[in-house]
Amino acid sequence: MYSKNKKTAKTNKRLPIISILILMLMLSLIACDEATPDLLNEYGDEKSANTDNENGDGDNTIQTAITIEPTIFPYQFTAVDVYGNNVAQDDLGEKEMFFVYQWATWCGPCVNGMPKLAKIAEQFGERVGFIALIDDYEQNLEGAVNIIESSEVPEAFLMVNANGNGVKSLLELVETGFFPSSVIIYGGELIGPEAGANYNLIEGLLNES
Repeated sequence: MYSKNKKTAKTNKRLPIISILILMLMLSLIACDEATPDLLNEYGDEKSANTDNENGDGDNTIQTAITIEPTIFPYQFTAVDVYGNNVAQDDLGEKEMFFVYQWATWCGPCVNGMPKLAKIAEQFGERVGFIALIDDYEQNLEGAVNIIESSEVPEAFLMVNANGNGVKSLLELVETGFFPSSVIIYGGELIGPEAGANYNLIEGLLNES
């Protein structure tokens, strides 16, 4: 026989379970309500940032180029170029960079690299002062001129006698015991000397500024 008391007891047992389920549902709804603003804020900020970027008004990191002010060549010298002209540091003008080079007509890498060096001088002549010391100037001036002209070296690239007393300061800068050798003066700092001619460094530094 199914008594009323037993039915009431079963009903009472179900009430806590229902209450727990209702409580869990309410807690879930509260948690969702609290999370929603954060989610909206996250997506809202992202969209805002993208919009700002498109309009150019965002808080973006701007990469600024390095600025090197043109200066005069920092070392005094006097020399004779391949055409018999007397030249000095003032003839290099005010430049961002200076490139000092030592070579000889008997040096295969020097001769082979001259066309490339001429192109660099043509490309960056407005910003770089170029001067080259010819080791065998007195022994083979004609050969040096032929190499320079066949390589189409710009006139602004000073090609001078490396044996004059007036260029000792330059020889001290550039000599490495190897041919060719070079040194770069950039932003008041010496880079080198080193064997060879670092064309990539010249291009890299100037492209950054």
